[in-house]
Amino acid sequence: MIMRVTTKMLSQSLINNVNTNLNRMEKYQNQLSSGRLIDRPSDDPVATSRLLAAKSDLKAQEQYSSNMKDAAGWLDTVDGALESVGNVLQRAREIAVTGSSGTLAQASMGALADEVDNMVAELVQTANSSYADKYLFGGGKSGRTPFEVAGRDNHGRITDIQFISADFDKSLLAETYSRKIEIEAGVTIDIACGKTVFHTDTNGNAEINAVFNKLIELREKLDAGDQNAINPLISDIDKYIDNVLSERAVGGAKSKRIEIAQSRLSAYELNLTDLVGKLEDTDYAITFTSYTSQKTIYQA
Repeated sequence: MIMRVTTKMLSQSLINNVNTNLNRMEKYQNQLSSGRLIDRPSDDPVATSRLLAAKSDLKAQEQYSSNMKDAAGWLDTVDGALESVGNVLQRAREIAVTGSSGTLAQASMGALADEVDNMVAELVQTANSSYADKYLFGGGKSGRTPFEVAGRDNHGRITDIQFISADFDKSLLAETYSRKIEIEAGVTIDIACGKTVFHTDTNGNAEINAVFNKLIELREKLDAGDQNAINPLISDIDKYIDNVLSERAVGGAKSKRIEIAQSRLSAYELNLTDLVGKLEDTDYAITFTSYTSQKTIYQA
């Protein structure tokens, strides 16, 4: 059957073509003026879906990036604090060696005792170091000063230090100091470090304020001029120094892991940002060419 093409049909076809042309011109004009390929979801439902998914993913990655930046800052601050602790202990060892030599007068022993007393106060200050308003070694109460001087003798020297933590349990030392952050979807890392430095005795057992007590003991032996009793403290201090080095190594490994994760995340974020741009941003050269082409057709 042959269909007869009427003048009305030709006119309607022409009108439809003109309207289609005008709609395309309007679309390209909007893209050029707004800088966006998609003005409303109906413009391209598939691209809109991909765009929303990419933006959601990008937002999540930005949060992971923020978490890792915070973690890196935390670990750097912890390492600095542990370095200070190590320096204090190294000096304490030197004093112990000198004090046990048997060559010092009592006045010199007393001067060394005063130096160790200052070191105890310095160690308390270091133990109360914080990052972003959270104490590095605060356990369950990282928002409250964890170490407080609880006793002094008649000369004003520190004799007792109190550790304050809502959930401290010597048998659960790791859990007490746990501080986990999410660095990828479903992947966390515990950035708590130095948890054994202040609360581990020379046998490796959990003991609250062990390192403070050892320095206080050294001070008292020096003050009493008991040179023979000082010598055994040298090996004890060595163990504390080794413990600090071990904790710094743990922190260094965690920092390296975060550094690698940051590098991988940066590359992924770059790809996501590029994808969002391709789905959302107008390519002015291509769009202008398309607009000009439609305009030429319209004016023909």
